[in-house]
Amino acid sequence: DKAFEMDMLGHPTGNDWNIPHVHHDIVEMPDGNFLALSQNDDSVEDVILEIGRENGFVEKVYDLKDILDPDRPKGPYHPDPADWMHLNGLEYDPIDDAIIASGRNQSAIVKLDRQSGNIIWILGNHEKWPEEFQQYLLTPVGEDFEWQWGQHAPMLHPDDHSRLICFDNGNERSYSNPLSPANSYSRGVEYQINETNMEVRQLWQYGK
Repeated sequence: DKAFEMDMLGHPTGNDWNIPHVHHDIVEMPDGNFLALSQNDDSVEDVILEIGRENGFVEKVYDLKDILDPDRPKGPYHPDPADWMHLNGLEYDPIDDAIIASGRNQSAIVKLDRQSGNIIWILGNHEKWPEEFQQYLLTPVGEDFEWQWGQHAPMLHPDDHSRLICFDNGNERSYSNPLSPANSYSRGVEYQINETNMEVRQLWQYGK
């Protein structure tokens, strides 16, 4: 539960922070504070914390159980019944002051307003979402579009924050007709998101 800082040459700076239940990813924001993936004592990998750089305090808590639907079925499969979300990647958008988080077990990447914690959009297949979340689901447009499944590592393009790349693990790729491991494939994929129209277009993929 401790994070240590080092410089670009791998030398420790002497700075460290206690971050409760930290796992998978930590992102530093422009003001020096950190976003870190965490969990509660009674949950599994479904919480985001903002940690103050200077004081080490937990300044904000984003509990995904209160933001998304923890009862939505998992896809792809995961053996732990309690691990409904499995947060595994973080990105920060300084233009919008927003958090982008990847949930492997929901095959969804979600963008949240950092101040309010409100959902801005959800990138992922449209199956099994309750009606209250339909307004946040991005609509695919264009040709050769595929949803990501079990994804990791969302990253914004440095020059165009409408473009998002991730590693699409590709597990199963369906709730009703999952691909066998022999027929599955992973890929890198880049999407372009139009927040005004709530649309998403696939720009590029490699590995299929």
